[in-house]
Amino acid sequence: ILTLIGSQLMIFDINGKVIANFSRDEKFSENSVPCCAISTDCPEWMELGIVAVSGHKNGDIRLWGIDRDKGLLVFRFLISTKVHYCPITCLRLEGKRQDTLLAGDASGKMSVNRSLQLDSL
Repeated sequence: ILTLIGSQLMIFDINGKVIANFSRDEKFSENSVPCCAISTDCPEWMELGIVAVSGHKNGDIRLWGIDRDKGLLVFRFLISTKVHYCPITCLRLEGKRQDTLLAGDASGKMSVNRSLQLDSL
């Protein structure tokens, strides 16, 4: 279960216990505060897996993993194709393997990002 309250991202297990959160010591710049987030189907125990996707006020889309030892959400990847320049308002993962990310912003612009499939090379 993923929650976004203000700029605080947190992941809970089904019993309500906090598994990981974004460190309060780290801060987002005023323009890059997250405004929406979704969880993925990736098991939280996967060391390099992506467990959450966040959309930000400046149009950034970030992918997050978990550091189980420290109980922290760890920034893993910034989607580099900068399509959005205003707040992201919706995110959706599609496909059986959740390999397609749909994103929409406040201006009505939509984008599609697909992950590379090793079996298709």
